[in-house]
Amino acid sequence: MMSKTHITVGIAASLAIMNPSTVGELLPAIIGGSVGGILCDIECKSRKGMRDALTGRMIAFSIVLIALCLGFLTGYGIFTGTAGLIQDKGWFRFCFGAFDFLAACILGRLSRHRTFTHSFLFIALIALGLHCAVPSLCFPTVIGMLSHLILDSLNKKPVPWLYPFFQPGFCLGLCRAQGLLNRILMWSGLVASILLVGMRMQLLSASLAA
Repeated sequence: MMSKTHITVGIAASLAIMNPSTVGELLPAIIGGSVGGILCDIECKSRKGMRDALTGRMIAFSIVLIALCLGFLTGYGIFTGTAGLIQDKGWFRFCFGAFDFLAACILGRLSRHRTFTHSFLFIALIALGLHCAVPSLCFPTVIGMLSHLILDSLNKKPVPWLYPFFQPGFCLGLCRAQGLLNRILMWSGLVASILLVGMRMQLLSASLAA
């Protein structure tokens, strides 16, 4: 599937599963869903795939920037939990998590398409890093990454969920990456994301007014 589809579906899945009840939970759900939705394609470097990957990365970066600004303006910092962990546990846990996350991303960047980055192993390493460094982003990012693997399993190129074992992997062969189903899922994810954010904001506004 294409990057915009992975982002919209990742955000929708994160919001639906996380069911955030505060702004402090809503913003990480959006950030994690969008970043996790495209993180599995961090290895995309070819001319054919780079344009779509670059578009997705720019969209995700914009979403993250907007969410961080909203968090700063509303006082719901995304990294509040991280500051508390550093204060309670010291810097070792944060530094270990940051190193683990960066190492996993570098290994993913150097890997071939749909190998290491499309596996439970990659997700586990990313989850460990975020859990230690930025806990609020761990679960929603994992949701976004799992949605990526599920979507990619619908098309005709195998996804190695259990890499490095049982290669080349699994796929249903139902569609092409740029086909009609991709567009349907993209728009469905976008509509679902907007509706879920709107519902959450309405509930939050009602609770604040009360």
